[in-house]
Amino acid sequence: MDNLLKDNFDENSHAWKGEKAGYRAKHMWIISRRGSPNYCEHCKRNDKRMYNWANVDHKYKRIIGDYMRLCVSCHRKYDIKSGLVNIDNFKHSIRGKSTY
Repeated sequence: MDNLLKDNFDENSHAWKGEKAGYRAKHMWIISRRGSPNYCEHCKRNDKRMYNWANVDHKYKRIIGDYMRLCVSCHRKYDIKSGLVNIDNFKHSIRGKSTY
């Protein structure tokens, strides 16, 4: 990410909210620090179409080490296991049991 864009997501920005920033802003912050994820830390695949930064403890603090790279499938399973997503909403798209 170029420096101009990175500056929009750090303490020097006039719009900086720190820990009060929203979900999307914190994800843009981690992308500005670590780039876009391109593999899954859980299933170890790098041939899927899309990857996300997932917050490990679901507190969404600005701690770089508290984010992991997950493919969409593993991210969904992780959120369901953590109780963040109702499994009934995804029962049609998940086959078998979660591996977490």
